[in-house]
Amino acid sequence: MQCCQPTDQQVALFDRDGAVTLDTPLTRRHLKDAEELMDQLLPAVQSTSDAKPHYRSGQRFLTEPAFVRIIEHPFFEHAAKKLLHSHAVVVASANITKTPPQPNTPFKILTEHTDQVLRLSDLNSIPRKMQIHLYIWLADVDDQCAPLMYRPGSHRQLAQHMTDHPQTDPLPWLNSNFVNVSKDCPTPVITGTGPDQWPNLVYADPVPCVARAGQMTAVNLATIHSASTNARLTARKRLNIGFRPKGVMVGEMQKRVEARDTYWSQLGKVMSPDRQHLTRNDVKPVI
Repeated sequence: MQCCQPTDQQVALFDRDGAVTLDTPLTRRHLKDAEELMDQLLPAVQSTSDAKPHYRSGQRFLTEPAFVRIIEHPFFEHAAKKLLHSHAVVVASANITKTPPQPNTPFKILTEHTDQVLRLSDLNSIPRKMQIHLYIWLADVDDQCAPLMYRPGSHRQLAQHMTDHPQTDPLPWLNSNFVNVSKDCPTPVITGTGPDQWPNLVYADPVPCVARAGQMTAVNLATIHSASTNARLTARKRLNIGFRPKGVMVGEMQKRVEARDTYWSQLGKVMSPDRQHLTRNDVKPVI
């Protein structure tokens, strides 16, 4: 599957900025089937600025055929391998989210955060020691339609600071609920951080991820990012597939490991036989 694969320049952009939007070979049928199923699973909910300033609905652990056809599409596996500089990858997660229109709510960037803690060695290793998410847009998203907002290059700033200034206080993930981590954090860690945990650096201004239906945005979730409100008249609809290099240790909550193992078992049963390798990681968690 070479069609539309990330170019070397796009891979370099992803490495530098933490996000890149690409074309995909998805057909109108792929998009229509997935969008119609999303609307069935996530029916429209009336949302106003008085009731809730930001509302979105979602579903995880997707096993429905319309979604599985996209999850197992060879394009996304090969794109993830190239972006992660890896000879093999596995599916780490899959979910859908829908953000309804909120025309009475002004556009606003919501709480900025990261979902992954990395060091420079994680960002530069072969394969990359991290997890990436591929946001597949089932409907057009512009700069007012609840776009993902991110600060280009912030993942490298945070990783540089963590490398130069190792954490000396007790780390938040050093407890019995996490696996694959230790005091010096030798592996990437899937955990959220907020502004009060970041160094006081000059970060780039937030940039919206805009795309057409059928495109995807690859995101490094160690980059500072945020959801935003939907000031348009149509819903934002996204299918998200997480990938990580096969065999790479990633620090995370034990309950995430257990939930993913259950999901892999379910997903493997509905995937095409020649795609089931995407649900086998060949690595055991270290507690």
